[in-house]
Amino acid sequence: MRSRRIAWTAALGLTGALTALSVAGATTPTTLHGLTGAQVDALALAQMRAAGSYTVVITSVTSHLDATSTTSSTLTSGVRHDVINGQPGERVFVGGVAYVRFSTALEKIYFGKVIAPLTGHWVAFHPGQHYFGIFAATMTEATLAPLLKLTGNVTASPPLSFGGQTVVGVTNATSSSSLVETLYVANTAPHLPVGVIIASRAGGVLKPLETFVFKNWGAHVAISAPAHALPSSNFALP
Repeated sequence: MRSRRIAWTAALGLTGALTALSVAGATTPTTLHGLTGAQVDALALAQMRAAGSYTVVITSVTSHLDATSTTSSTLTSGVRHDVINGQPGERVFVGGVAYVRFSTALEKIYFGKVIAPLTGHWVAFHPGQHYFGIFAATMTEATLAPLLKLTGNVTASPPLSFGGQTVVGVTNATSSSSLVETLYVANTAPHLPVGVIIASRAGGVLKPLETFVFKNWGAHVAISAPAHALPSSNFALP
């Protein structure tokens, strides 16, 4: 479970194949009642891809981190605005390149120190370069979907409420798991993800670490590369 958490320094890979559930037409169920947790999860991922774009707001709270990110993504590109420990940051992923505009807070989180020549500048990270995987993570549907692809003992809850919507919660935790991930899926078609909560378990009590809220499914997202970005190879990064 720990490797599944969207950490600010985690790198995620491409999602695996979905099940044969249809994403449109008569075979799409009108309700999630009667489906297994794995079927609900697979259907939500398929509908996510069919929608093509979305915005996700992620809130992370730990003893050392208070962060909120808002990312508008397509299947292959994304733009993200962060507020991390009170300081802003930005990312853009387009054309297979990850661009980051660094604040001192981001520098401390990713590099463990402030690197003055980076501060305030857009820096480009290309595939194969150090840190590319970190900064490309969760910027597109293809890199966010792996977090939502639950494995193991996946269970589905009865219908409940999340953010004012009726949803089914899909969880892959066991009693021995230190982290519990629950994906909340709209109970009415097209059964898109509504939210995710990742929580830590201690003494039988769950403490939320990260909360995801999805919105603006299918909205137009215009993304372009920042002008005058500096190559990351210009800097001696840790």
